[in-house]
Amino acid sequence: MAHHKSAAELQQELLEQAEALRASAAAYDGGALWEAKRLAVTAYMLLHDGGRNSKSLLGQLGLKGPMMSTALSGDSSPLPLAVVTLDFKPGGKGMTFKPFLDEHSSQRRIIPFSKWYEESVFSNGRLNLSRKNLIFTLRDQAGGAHVDKKITDEAFQWLRVNSTIHISTGPPMVQLDADGNEVVCPPELEKIIAPLDGPVPNGHLASMRQIAWEIDRFLESKGY
Repeated sequence: MAHHKSAAELQQELLEQAEALRASAAAYDGGALWEAKRLAVTAYMLLHDGGRNSKSLLGQLGLKGPMMSTALSGDSSPLPLAVVTLDFKPGGKGMTFKPFLDEHSSQRRIIPFSKWYEESVFSNGRLNLSRKNLIFTLRDQAGGAHVDKKITDEAFQWLRVNSTIHISTGPPMVQLDADGNEVVCPPELEKIIAPLDGPVPNGHLASMRQIAWEIDRFLESKGY
């Protein structure tokens, strides 16, 4: 006979998932960027309602509600939920995307959950990537809970491979801003930045880390 979990059991599950989210986030911040895939798995478990047989943990506890958005625009942004920063870690590629975390406080908005989940967090003018699709793709196709032979979300793949900013290490070193204009890199940085000729990496992973930060703020507000 099936066992129906009590509210206390579900609350314990939520405490454990909150701990898992924070552990993966801390590991990501420590340099294990692949933890973004685990963050996607935890986010899916907490948030996604997929019909009669798939209920989110927050939904089962009646806790789903308005969420904080840190997206740069209410509709879409030419940059993911991250900024470009120098990468000084051993083996780093010179520049990488770094999640906003608690920066850009002026951009924070509290919006209904359904709008937050479907909100575009990256756009290149033709393709749009929502939080939902980013979580889905990392979880189902890109190594979170399953590795698929193909990536079906074109916006995810574009952000993963092409990025929104490209760096050229040819003299002088230049980068393209969000409008496609060349910006010359200061000469002093040319001696610091490791060679990179192409897209700035990790925009998809940094965006997932930022989404986890938004979820964590929600969990804290509920006492978890």
